[in-house]
Order: sequence, then structure tokens, then C-alpha cells
Amino acid sequence: MTIVWAHSVNRHGVGHDLVDHLLSVAQLARKFGSSFGMENWAYVAGLFHDLGKAHPEFQEYLKNPFHKRTIRDHSSAGAVFLSRFTGVVLPFVIAGHHSGLVNLVELRSRLKERKKDPDVCLSIRLGLEEMSRRGIDYANEILFIQEKQEFYNDPLRDEVLIRMLFSCLVDADYLDTECHFHPGRAEQRERWHGSMSELFQMLEEHQRRLRTSYPDTLLNATRAHIYDACIEASRHPTGIFKLSLPTGMGKTVSSMGFALSHAITHNKDRVIVVIPYTSIIEQTAQTYREIFGDHAVLEHHSVVEPGIDQETEEMRMLATENWNAPIVVTTTVQFFESLFGNRSSVCRKLHNIANSVVILDEFQMLPLELLDACFSIIETLTSDYGVTFVLSSATPMALNFHHYSPVRDIVPEPDDIFKRFRRVMFQTQHLRQSMSWREVAELVARHKQALIVVNRRRDAWTLYSLLRQQCNDVWHLSSLMCPKHRRKVLQIVRDRLERDLPVVLVSTQLIEAGVDIDFPVVMRSVAPLDRIVQAAGRCNREGRLEKGQVILFEPLECGIPKGSYDIGTRLTKNLILDGRIDLLAFATYEKYFRMLYQSVDTDAKRIEALRRQSPFQFSEIAKRFKMIDEETATVVVKYDENSYRLIARLDKEGAHYDLLRQLQPYVVNVYRTDPIFDLQSDKLEELFPGWYVFNGLYDEETGLAASMNYTL
Repeated sequence: MTIVWAHSVNRHGVGHDLVDHLLSVAQLARKFGSSFGMENWAYVAGLFHDLGKAHPEFQEYLKNPFHKRTIRDHSSAGAVFLSRFTGVVLPFVIAGHHSGLVNLVELRSRLKERKKDPDVCLSIRLGLEEMSRRGIDYANEILFIQEKQEFYNDPLRDEVLIRMLFSCLVDADYLDTECHFHPGRAEQRERWHGSMSELFQMLEEHQRRLRTSYPDTLLNATRAHIYDACIEASRHPTGIFKLSLPTGMGKTVSSMGFALSHAITHNKDRVIVVIPYTSIIEQTAQTYREIFGDHAVLEHHSVVEPGIDQETEEMRMLATENWNAPIVVTTTVQFFESLFGNRSSVCRKLHNIANSVVILDEFQMLPLELLDACFSIIETLTSDYGVTFVLSSATPMALNFHHYSPVRDIVPEPDDIFKRFRRVMFQTQHLRQSMSWREVAELVARHKQALIVVNRRRDAWTLYSLLRQQCNDVWHLSSLMCPKHRRKVLQIVRDRLERDLPVVLVSTQLIEAGVDIDFPVVMRSVAPLDRIVQAAGRCNREGRLEKGQVILFEPLECGIPKGSYDIGTRLTKNLILDGRIDLLAFATYEKYFRMLYQSVDTDAKRIEALRRQSPFQFSEIAKRFKMIDEETATVVVKYDENSYRLIARLDKEGAHYDLLRQLQPYVVNVYRTDPIFDLQSDKLEELFPGWYVFNGLYDEETGLAASMNYTL
């Protein structure tokens, strides 16, 4: 009997049987779809996804590697066949399982064209015959889902449903194909361990140790109260919660306490922690690894250094593909661009968001122009997929007055905690008259230890250069420095602060959210109110002083990022100069955000309008939904001896996955509009589209900022 193949032979000379593959993918997809009640639809998608491979020409190609491949489209057969029974939902899923989800008009055009294609018709007939020969009652499976139409007749909810079914199919297909070609990897994937109950017990033990070792102070008593309040609130039904607390109150651990306890109460599968900056992710992931161990915490972002041992590193590499780990720590960009993406590689993980607890850290930093789209999908994930969201922030942000779903406070009366722990005093007199950078430098020079936060990388370099002319105790921090360089600077600065040595740090906004550092004085260039509060969180963080100083100023030669950032900055300045507000009072933030939402178009890219008025525009939505508007390139820099060795390996080995991961601590994301692409273009060597090696001088103090041709 001739075997119909799904894939060519593996390294053991064994081919992959088509019906075996279809059944395995269907069963895996059913398991994934069961987390949101669509297991039967996911099963049918898996059962028909590779029907087109039954075509004789495709079979000849699989069995003979030298045979010319004339049939390249194997996904249309299943999509065309199911379009007779299930509308566009499963055709979307199957047609896109390699090439990605397309717009509705493109899918309909493709289905109309392929229905008449004799090769597609032959593939369908032969594929169905093979399934019947193997005893698969596919007609009954189709009849079952026809009788049980489980759609919402709501374009937004149905769109997310297609994305989730797409994720189930894509992940199942990848995993079964991997089992055929790389059977050892499946074993590695299973080595992530830690049930929600086991992890919660480890966290409770961690808390017990802290409470017995920490001194009996008001701060520690409040931290314990917050943790207990989180555990108490975790018993509430699934929904959207808010945890707004001052910096230093233990949000990282307390929010995880809520998440794990809530997961146990409601039988949820995992906790996903979503963070805006990689600098905070590294810090947060390390905290969780110290509590739960390496085999429970997956850190997924673009700057992860290789693991200590090969096994752990391979586990991380595999799990980042589908987030199949108990605790996932990832970026805001990765999370939301996956939810609005259309490529199989980025959507593969989506089904593992279902039935999870998502901690959205520093959520006030979501781009306001995308806020409607972000909250719309948050609401859908909550209502249809059993996801609980924790909106965590050090900013007392108000949301309930906007048109989103009600958000419940985890800690009762959080404004009392903000009032009780006012660790800083704001100085606003320097906002009344703009200052030159030299005047700002003179103001900085009066302080032994100070952090200065500015709005642009150019401003950071300018002020640093002026201060460097006056003293040696000044450091620079910006995204034009590679991650390993930034970590080194932060460690030096922390050490000098601990030893009470002179230290001045000039930084861009990247230090504001969650970076664990404590200065007695913080100076902040005028910015949106929530950014000012984030900067203030780096001042007197541990409460060692009666009051820290936060000095606000307006530079004469400054540029404010356009859009909502500029609007928020002007609103903030007007509120402060009005002189009748308390910068740490909840009422101030409610007033500020109300004014901000009225001033900013929270659907500026018309994503929600498109989703409502012209449903299923997947490729168009993916194109519009970019959390970073400007196009960037990845530049590998020569920072230390290891970076030189890795770059040398690029010439010999090429840009393979393992090497690129090892290079991540040495990469800088540069806007294509930056001067380096004009002034230093002869020193940029392109590795492949979007990736370059910088062969010029990487400055040991300011990184690539020294090559940007900034002038004083």
C-alpha cells in the first residue's frame, strides 16, 4: 500500500504519514482549543489543514528531493473544502497557517479562484479518500460543528476567535512537525515545571522568610498589608483589577501573590507578566527566578543573555515560540503586537494567553493612540477567554471614568497609602522660566548625588558632555548604549550610592519605570504627569531621608516627542503653574487623565474603527498596530572582548539563531532617521535586512551617542 506523506524523511530515513500528521495536529489543536471551549473547531482545523499535500505532484516532491516542486499551495484545499460548511472562520485559519492571516477580500478572492483549480479539486478528492480509507469519520466531525455554531455575531469577538483558532492550529502543526524531524525537542519542552499551587507555596515561604528577617517598620508593615490584601482580593471572580501603589511597596511580589492565588482559585494555567522596558524585565525576571527557580520562569524579549547551561537555554528558546511555561515575563510590544499580528510565528503563542492571569505592569505607558484597541482586546480576553488582568502601576491612574469596563482596586483605598508614604518634595520654580543646558548643569553641580532625566537622547548627551567638563563623577544612560553597557553603568551608580560617593547620572526616560535605584535628588525635564511621578519613584525610594527632592525644570533648547507625549507635557505644565494641585493626590490624576483623554485621539490609527466597520482585516490591522512608530534597525556594537569574538564568528558561521541570541547584549536599536545612517553609513555593515554591525568607535561612556554628531 502506497503511503501518503505529510513531510519528507527525517534523519532516520522515516517519512511522515499524512493521516497520522493530520490526526496528531487535530488532537493537539483540540487540547489547545479546550481552554476556551472551541476544541471541536480546533480539531476540524487540524484535520483538514494539510489536505492539499495529497496531490500526486506534492507527494513526488516529498519523496524525491530532486523532483521539481510544481504544487506549492497545499493550504487552499482544506480551506476550500471547509468553506462549504463553516463560512470563513476555518478557511481563514487553514489558508493562513503558513503565510499568515489575510484581509477578508483577499481570502474570498483566493477561495473563489481555487474552487475552480483542478489541482485543488484533485487534492481534496485524494485527501478525503485517504482519510476514509484510514477510517476517519470526518463528515461527522463537520456535522457536529455545523450544528453547534459557537460564534458571537460580533466582529470584534469573532476576529479574536479566528486568531485563537489560528494559534491552536499553528502551534499544533509546528509541534507535530518538530516531533518528526527533531524528536528530542519535545522532551525538552516538557521540562518546564511548577504547578500554580507549588509556585504559590514557594512564594508564601519566601514571604514568611522576609517577615521574620525584616525590621518592624511602618514600611514593612504596609508591604505585608498589601500582600495580604492581594491574596484576599484573588478570591474575586475573573475580571480586570488595578494595583496602583507608590514605588517600593513590593508590587512585583504582591501582584504575583494575587496572580498565583487567583490562578489556584479559578484553575488557571499560567501567569504572564507584561513589562514596557527590557531593563525592568531583566530585574523582574531575576526576582522571580530567585523565588521559583529557572525551570518555572520564562523570560521572553529581545535581550536575553544565553543561559548558564545548554539545556536551560534550549528550553527557553523552545518555550519562547509558544509560551508554554508556568510564568512568562515578556514585553508590552511582544504581547500586544502578537495579539494584533497576522504572521504564524507571532500568533503561535496566543492560545496560551487564554485561561491565564496577565499582570500588565506600568500599564499607563501604553501608547494613548492605541489605547482603544488595547483595552478592547483586554475586554475580549477577559469576557471570552477566562483571562484576568492586573493593571499595575506606581502612578495613581484613573480609568473608570473612561468608556472601558469597570476596573476593581485590589488594595482598598490606595490613595491613603500614597498619602502615608510621601517620600519626596517637588520643586517647581524652575518651570516658570526656561533654562539653558549650561544653567541646568550649574544647578546639577550643586548636588553630591543626583539623577537627571531628560526627554531625548540628544538632550542626555548634551547635558552629560557639559557636566563631564566640570567633574568625573558623572555617568550617562540611554538606549544608544547596548544592554551590557547599561547594566554596567547602573551597577557602578548603585555601588557609589551605597558607599555615599559623589555620583551624577544623566538618563533618558528608560530609567523611569521600575529600575531599582535610589537617589536623594532627582531632576526631571518637564514631561507628562505620569512620567514625572515615575521619575520621582527613583528618589528616596527606600525612605532613608525625611523627604527627597524632585526638581522640575524646562530646558530652553529641548524637543518634546510629538503626539500624546507633547499634549501630556503641556497639560502637566499648565496644571503645575496653575498652582492649585497636589502632585501626589488621586484627584490630580483623575483630572489630568480626564483632560488627556479628551485631548488625544485614543484610536488615532483607526484600528478599532476598522475592526468594527470592516471586519477581518488581519494584514491591515497588523500593519497599523505598531507600538513603536518609527522604523528601527538592529546594530551590533563592539563593546568588549566577547562582542569581538561573537562578531568574528558571524563571518565564519553566518547569522544563525544561537549566535544572534548571544549577540543580544551587544545590540542597539537605532531609528533609521538617526544621523548614524547618514554620517556613519560607511561604518555600518549589513548582516541581513534590519541587522548591521557597527565598525566605527563605540564610545565607552555614551555608546553610539558619540557617533550621532550631536553638537553643544
